Amino acid sequence: MKFLLLALFTPITAFCQFTFKEVDHITQQMRLSQYECFVIKSTGDTVFGSKLKGPSGVGKAYDYFRDGRDDIKLDDAKYDVYRVRAIQDQYAYYSIMWVENILKNQVPNFVKLVLRGKINLYYAGERIKSGGNKSDAFAFQKGDLAPIKELTREELRSLLSDNKQALELFDQYFGRRNLAEYGFKFKKIMEVINLYNTN
Repeated sequence: MKFLLLALFTPITAFCQFTFKEVDHITQQMRLSQYECFVIKSTGDTVFGSKLKGPSGVGKAYDYFRDGRDDIKLDDAKYDVYRVRAIQDQYAYYSIMWVENILKNQVPNFVKLVLRGKINLYYAGERIKSGGNKSDAFAFQKGDLAPIKELTREELRSLLSDNKQALELFDQYFGRRNLAEYGFKFKKIMEVINLYNTN
C-alpha cells in the first residue's frame, strides 16, 4: 500500500518541530559521528556543517512544483532535496524514502531513524486510514544501501524468516489471534526487530 501524503505545499522551517514522543528519546542515539549536522548527497558524498534547515518534517512530501522552497540548507549552502540521500540535524538522522503522492508523482519523503542494524527501522509519519482515522506509519531498510519501503505486518514477517527466535516473538505479538490485542504498535515492532538485529 502506498503512503497517502496530504501535506504537499506547506514547508516547515526546522526538523526540530517533530514531536513523536515514543521515539524522541531514542533518535539522538541513532545519530552518526561526532558532527552536529550533515547532508549525504545522492552521489554518496557527505558535507558536514553546524546548522541544518529543511522545508519539511517527517511524513511530509515536498512541493513538486519546484518553486524554490524544496532546498535543504546546511550553514550557507543549499542542496536540492531531490539530490539528497540522507541528512542529520542535532536531533536525529533522516533518510529519504521515495513515495507516490495523490497525483501519482514520486516525491522524496524524510523518514526518521529509530533503530539501526541488519534491519533499519524508521518512523514515517501519519497515514490516513479508512474512516479518516490516523495511525503511525513505519518504514524499513534491509541493509544501509537498500531502498526504504513501508513496513507492513506481512513484510515484517517475511524479513524475519531466517531468524527463528524473532519469528516466534513476531507470532506471539502479531499472529492473527494476538493482532487485535496488541495492534501493530511501535514498541512491539521495535522489540521484534531488535531481537533480529542482535541474533
